[in-house]
Amino acid sequence: MSFQFEFWPTEFRHINQLFGANPQNYVQFNLPGHEGVDIMAPTGSRIFAVAPGTVTRVHTNPDTHNYGIHVRVRHIDGYQTIYAHLESVNVEPNQMVQAGSVLGRADNTGNSFGSHLHLTLKKDGASFDNYPSNIIDPTPFLLPLLGWHPPAGPYVEGFAYVPALIIIDQLAQTAAGGVNLRSRPRTDSRRLGLITGGSLIILTAEPRGQYVAVRVPTAAITLEDPNTPTVNDNAPPPPPPPPPEPNTNMTNGWVATTAITINDNNGTAGPFGLNLRAEPNRNGRNLGFIPAHTTFTVTGPNQGEYTPIRVANNQLQPPFGTAPPPPTNEDAEEPVINNPEQPMLGQVDLGLHTAIDQPITPAEIHLFEQARPTLIKAIATQDPAQLALLAQNHPSAQWIIRTHLDLHRQTVSPADYLAATLTDVQQATSALGDKEYVIELHHKPNKAQNGLGSSWQTGEEFNQWFLELLTLYRAALPTAKFIYPGLSPGGTVTNFQIDYIQFIEASRPAVEAADGLGVHTYWSHVQPMAESERAIADYIGRFRFTPIWITEASNKDPQLSGTRKARQYLQFWRNLQTHPTVRGVAFFVASAQHPRHANEAWLDKDIAPIIGSR
Repeated sequence: MSFQFEFWPTEFRHINQLFGANPQNYVQFNLPGHEGVDIMAPTGSRIFAVAPGTVTRVHTNPDTHNYGIHVRVRHIDGYQTIYAHLESVNVEPNQMVQAGSVLGRADNTGNSFGSHLHLTLKKDGASFDNYPSNIIDPTPFLLPLLGWHPPAGPYVEGFAYVPALIIIDQLAQTAAGGVNLRSRPRTDSRRLGLITGGSLIILTAEPRGQYVAVRVPTAAITLEDPNTPTVNDNAPPPPPPPPPEPNTNMTNGWVATTAITINDNNGTAGPFGLNLRAEPNRNGRNLGFIPAHTTFTVTGPNQGEYTPIRVANNQLQPPFGTAPPPPTNEDAEEPVINNPEQPMLGQVDLGLHTAIDQPITPAEIHLFEQARPTLIKAIATQDPAQLALLAQNHPSAQWIIRTHLDLHRQTVSPADYLAATLTDVQQATSALGDKEYVIELHHKPNKAQNGLGSSWQTGEEFNQWFLELLTLYRAALPTAKFIYPGLSPGGTVTNFQIDYIQFIEASRPAVEAADGLGVHTYWSHVQPMAESERAIADYIGRFRFTPIWITEASNKDPQLSGTRKARQYLQFWRNLQTHPTVRGVAFFVASAQHPRHANEAWLDKDIAPIIGSR
């Protein structure tokens, strides 16, 4: 008898991440993609052997291996399985196990985010799609245990949200809470209905960004409009699930699944907070704002793009842009809410950096009107009146404000830096009114002209410097968000700069303590744009769940026309849409006085009108 999986390895038949997925996240490990399958396994749940074999290794230290606590089992025909990120183990080396034997308990030890089982399959002598160490795809071995077959019609056609699906070839299974079926591959498109959780559906095309075209059996969907056309005759839909029971001290509602972290039955809001909706869609009534890092109770499985939660009333804030209704007037009309939902991950803002070394001029104000950016970056020392004018002209734009202080050959403590820059930052952010912004603390700290060799000697020393500065700034501006500064790309040059990868890895705690990461990237006729895109993928791989703002990006080629640069910038921006943690890109630069920036400045070139026509 040839080798096969005989037992599902967890208590939950739900695949979280497929083999080969998210290649950008695994660059740091020299892997072409995810080298196994992630399967749902809450903390403390049992992990089972998939087939008979012999335990060859038990690794019990949670911190000395990317797999954390894990077990390796040798099977017939040269196969080996690895069960990773465990809480504890129940077996010993050289122990014989059977299919279904309990190997241990699940957790998230090692290089893991959230409890699950990572299952790796190897075969002696195998070579599969450039994967090292005899790694092969376990999916074909798991499929027979799932028992998938194409569902029967009649069908409704539309688009479904990819992260809420388990996709195998041309079939997919919806997550436990179901997923919305939409008329177009966009979160703001018309909602055709809700596909019931656990339903099998048919894929009719390749995924397009966050959505994929699907064909859904009518028996598996609750239609918004009973007259929605079907491929065959319609069938009566199942009734919707009952709403959660009310609680006078708590508020029930729905939040965007991609904006929260879930651990068992508890959830935590992301670094920017999020809106609580009365219904599981972007048009649902806004019940209030949940501040960043607030914890709450997850009351059920996600329903497509939204997850049901219960949050304490004393944590819930009124929606932005509204005043809470008077407490003595229970019949007061609900205020108009001018607070659009935070964009779904993958909707990258296209932005422009304001003048770098000169005041913002009327010509530059007009250039911004042509470009129509949804992200604007400015140095904090710019004239607040001009910043206020830009904010008024671009009411929906997000902002990046960068602190500025010359540290060349100067030893400046975090306290001195705060004292020298805080007033400028306060004036700049006040000029923006109620616009959303992040503050980029400093600029290219891996270069000598920006503090390297004087205020710090290494990435480790900058790490401590930045953490102290971050603490001081958060005390001074408690509601603001701060991001780690963009580094100068490239390798080490003696007495000039430290290799950016070496520097950022040495200061990793600073990146993780901040509210996001700034990135600088440039290309030219010498280094193509594809190299910049690979660098962005590498950043994402190193900081898998960190929001990223590309705070400077440009083509430095002196021979390339403005028209061709504009088209490249649009392509670069479109390509970024596949990276869900990238929040925006600010192209460098609107105008500049110094000749070294002449090739990058947009003023007096035809870049802005082309960008604005997108």
